[in-house]
Amino acid sequence: MSGKLGKQDEMNAQKRRLVLQILHEEGALKLSDDDLYELFVTELGIYDTHMKDGLEKSDAARSLRQMAYRFIREKSST
Repeated sequence: MSGKLGKQDEMNAQKRRLVLQILHEEGALKLSDDDLYELFVTELGIYDTHMKDGLEKSDAARSLRQMAYRFIREKSST
């Protein structure tokens, strides 16, 4: 997927950042990959596993982990 995000994708990205901020403030960003998948995909429905063709659960979980690591790095550098 290239170019600008659609309106729904941008709203979901904002929601993911908000959830990451809350998890960061509560010290809960040490969730496992499976827990991150469960939270963002199953419970909240704010991470689209079909963003990339053929994205499997383990790939989506790793992508969510990378998203969390990037968030942590950004927060620790500010």
